Amino acid sequence: MLDPTTKRLLPWVVAIAFFMQTLDGTILITALPTMRKTSVKARCACSRS
Repeated sequence: MLDPTTKRLLPWVVAIAFFMQTLDGTILITALPTMRKTSVKARCACSRS
């Protein structure tokens, strides 16, 4: 069995983990178009040299 402190803290740890996962996904989805444009520009600049 879990001790009372673990029972109290475990739901918070799980909730924070889910929040961080959602936040990371949102940041990634927002950043991908900019990252793609930047990488395409960098490849084009390298191929011209």
